[in-house]
Amino acid sequence: MENKPWVAMVRFVVVALFFDALAPLLPYMADGNAISVQQFQSLLGACYLVFALSQLASASIIAVLGVYRAIALSSLSMSGVGLVMCLAEDAMVFSSMFLTLFACNGVGANATRVALRTASSEAGFKRLLAWITGAVEIKQMAMPVVVAAITAAFGWRWALAALVLPVLLVGGWMQLMPRQWPAAQANAVTSGWIKIASTRTFLMPTLIAAAFEIGFSPVSARLPFILSTELALSPLMTGLVLSCSSAAVAAGLLISGYLATSRSSRSLINLGLLLLCTGLCCTVAGTQFGWHYAVSGMIVMQTACGFIVIPCAADAINTVEVDRVRASALFGFVQPVVCGLAVAFAALIPGSGTVVALLMMALSLCLMVLLLAYRQ
Repeated sequence: MENKPWVAMVRFVVVALFFDALAPLLPYMADGNAISVQQFQSLLGACYLVFALSQLASASIIAVLGVYRAIALSSLSMSGVGLVMCLAEDAMVFSSMFLTLFACNGVGANATRVALRTASSEAGFKRLLAWITGAVEIKQMAMPVVVAAITAAFGWRWALAALVLPVLLVGGWMQLMPRQWPAAQANAVTSGWIKIASTRTFLMPTLIAAAFEIGFSPVSARLPFILSTELALSPLMTGLVLSCSSAAVAAGLLISGYLATSRSSRSLINLGLLLLCTGLCCTVAGTQFGWHYAVSGMIVMQTACGFIVIPCAADAINTVEVDRVRASALFGFVQPVVCGLAVAFAALIPGSGTVVALLMMALSLCLMVLLLAYRQ
């Protein structure tokens, strides 16, 4: 099991599809629980922070349970919370469960990342992570349409229940089937948190990925609301546009995975910067020539994810195995914190979704250029 990452891959794909498919449901969840758009954006920001803190806490949990047992239990917990969300009628109950959902995922996300890295080489991890994420995005091309159709026919609660079911099956299968799990490392001697965080090989890629998230997260969080609220598109059209977004992101991830073994991380990041600049220009054009250009620019900007976050994640946790769980936890902590703060900050900026996206993308680009210049 220790040398076979397919168990972690299954969990990665199923849970990633679950969270990606939530995007078209978010406006209906907010409306169904009498939560305003601004309040829901703030809730999403809080979810990022909870997700980040749970990844820090996951280091101790994984040390006790082991990597694969932590993956199984986190999946079961997520499915239980998701089912409660389907039944919740009160905004406070729904919000509490929504936060708990991200907390449970934080443990599983760190364990999955460590399992995949341990079972592959540095370049192999970049390719594996890029390709399985790309596979998720390919499947995600159809998910918004399917979820939108279920929502239109039966409501968002039944759509959420349909998304929870695969997570429940995977968690139950991993927990109940007899397996030889890799041993936990509760007594292993590891480096301190500060020592790991201050290592340049960890710090620089972590900061670069965080700078990218400043633009990426608000754009991803606001795009469904821009399509359904500001542009007043139908649920089906919203799903189609989000499917196009997933196709573009998948293409970027697959190309990044193909180039991972032949190009350096710096080369991949430079390609991502080029895509980010292109997306920024298209979004600027959208302020003058129509929403089609603006939405296209946001999609192009999202495509850069595979060229920036993937190599940065691989470089950040490329450390000795005994320190890998903590390095992965720190990387997983920093990124959601930045995501949450960026989404919450963007919610406070007055103006249309396009203008907010433009400002956050420009800030992200400036910070990344400065960090790359300093890294040299």
